[in-house]
Amino acid sequence: MKIFKYILLLSFTSLPCLSLGQTKDTTSTLSRLDSIKVKYFSIDKIDTTLTPYVNAHEIDTNTYNFQHYDPLKKSIFFNSNTGNTGVPAASMVFIPNNYCGFSYGLKTWDAYAFSKDNIKHYYSLRPFTDLQYVLGMKREQLFRVTHYHHVKNMVHMGVDYRIINSPGRDNYYQKINDHTLSVFTYYWTKNKRYGVFVDYIFNRTKAQENGGITDDTAYLNYRKNGQSGLFDIYLRGAENKWKESTVILKQYVNITGDSGYRKNDSTRIRKPFNAGRFTHTFEFSKQTLLYQDNNPNLAYYPLIPNDTTTVNDSVWFFKIENTLGWTNTETNSKNKTRILRYFININHSYTEIRQLNGSFYLVNLKPSAGISLKPFKNFLIETSGEYIAMGDYQNSFNVKGLGAYQFNLSGKYYGTLKADVSYTETNAPWFYEHFYSKYYHWDYDFLKQKILSAGLNYSYRNLGAGINYYNLFNYVYLDENARPRQYLNSGINVVSAFVNKLFIFWKFGIDNKVLFQYTDEPNIMRLPMLAAYQSYYFITPMFKKALLLHVGIDLQYNTKYYADAYEPALMSFHLQNERKVGNYLNMDVFLNLKAKRLRIFLKLSNLLSGWIGYDNFTVPHYPMSDRLFRFGVSWLFHD
Repeated sequence: MKIFKYILLLSFTSLPCLSLGQTKDTTSTLSRLDSIKVKYFSIDKIDTTLTPYVNAHEIDTNTYNFQHYDPLKKSIFFNSNTGNTGVPAASMVFIPNNYCGFSYGLKTWDAYAFSKDNIKHYYSLRPFTDLQYVLGMKREQLFRVTHYHHVKNMVHMGVDYRIINSPGRDNYYQKINDHTLSVFTYYWTKNKRYGVFVDYIFNRTKAQENGGITDDTAYLNYRKNGQSGLFDIYLRGAENKWKESTVILKQYVNITGDSGYRKNDSTRIRKPFNAGRFTHTFEFSKQTLLYQDNNPNLAYYPLIPNDTTTVNDSVWFFKIENTLGWTNTETNSKNKTRILRYFININHSYTEIRQLNGSFYLVNLKPSAGISLKPFKNFLIETSGEYIAMGDYQNSFNVKGLGAYQFNLSGKYYGTLKADVSYTETNAPWFYEHFYSKYYHWDYDFLKQKILSAGLNYSYRNLGAGINYYNLFNYVYLDENARPRQYLNSGINVVSAFVNKLFIFWKFGIDNKVLFQYTDEPNIMRLPMLAAYQSYYFITPMFKKALLLHVGIDLQYNTKYYADAYEPALMSFHLQNERKVGNYLNMDVFLNLKAKRLRIFLKLSNLLSGWIGYDNFTVPHYPMSDRLFRFGVSWLFHD
């Protein structure tokens, strides 16, 4: 009860009494001629020079990649998962954790969750609703509804709700029930001097956990003989539940005006001044993690306790953050883009964690600052840094820089070259240092991790290519026994290169994505050397352009490697040396149709299942789904 009183107190006392200044409205770009257009923007657009104002994006209503309905595919294109829609997943691509401050460290369900980084704030002159429904074999269902409404004057609101229900294959004990919800409302004054945004985000996942099949080789032999049910799984009474709730209140006020000269004095020229923008962000987030096993298999778990009763491991934590910031505006008094922009922020966070061995309380104070320099129209330099000055993660910091150059010759655009670099020193996430459950518990005090990242990429029309380099010092990971370890006083190097290219020939298209990765410590950093995707498609209008036909084949492949294993009791992936997975060609056939604002797809996934064998694993002991048919529809209409 005290927590919610504190939230209400902060929310109401932080509302400013004055609304001064004016800024350029970059989202109100729709005219009455665009009344059926829908645009969206993210909440961080009012924050700093690292995310400057740009015109809002228009929602995607075409058929390109419409068949990729799975939120996991949209979030992590090259991924490994446990074989059903909505199940635990990890990325095949190395992504460093550069966050400074408290982070619990479990990313198992992030690909499916709504968060402040991916929810969309819509803007349109008319209300709209988007209904999506997917039906697959084995009773798989996905339903999503998105609605936006311009309530009155400058008040806008919307909701986005999605359900995934997928029982999985018979006898696999892998049913998934996933609910995600985001509700937003925002208001700005008519002159845009003051604006306030309020978001509510809710995620809940309930997943049956089978621990994987007991013998991969026996499973493959049974499948070859057409006996798909002759195998066993480790767990038949285990279940994971993950729940997260987040409330965000973000507001800004612009301090602008004139120099104070008398308006009736025609001999004096009034010179406007601009004191920039102040922002305040309040965020409250709460997570609950619960692992239960009503019928423990003692041969599966690593530690044998004195009792064999039901497993009921839980972790609960909440975090309260307040951030105050200031930045100068994108344009000067002459409404021209500023050459130099800068920002300063100060963040205070309070975190409380409760697990089986007690309660823990963390406080951190983190200032940050950055500048953006644009000396030429086609050249941009940005740099920023943050440092935890006080608290439990004191002396953690992150600095980063970015340079971008647009090639324009004789008025023609020839692409953009970007270079970025980042250096971080930070504590390992909480889970890797402090955890207590029935079968797993540890308490470590690791040295700070040091992460150097550098990248160079080029983009032009349908081409994107780049190379990234990472150096990880004192890297923390889960070993073969699913326990945290630190690679002390030594570095791990990772190099990745990618090429994305879309070829279009008349009505035919070939979409290519190729990723190459290398590490000098393959015993610790498990990555496929090569991952590739190709989509061959044909697209044409029909019936006097009343219908758009889009038919094609998707192919995906990755080389064999020791992919991380999954441990349900930890909701985590960890190293394993038992089996390599990969070297399997996954083929999907799809048909996409569009008639006005109605889109439909028909998709046959894993077409080659059985024809080229059944060794289709991305996580050891968790076979991927067999050949499956799915049907999906999306209908966008204006109320």
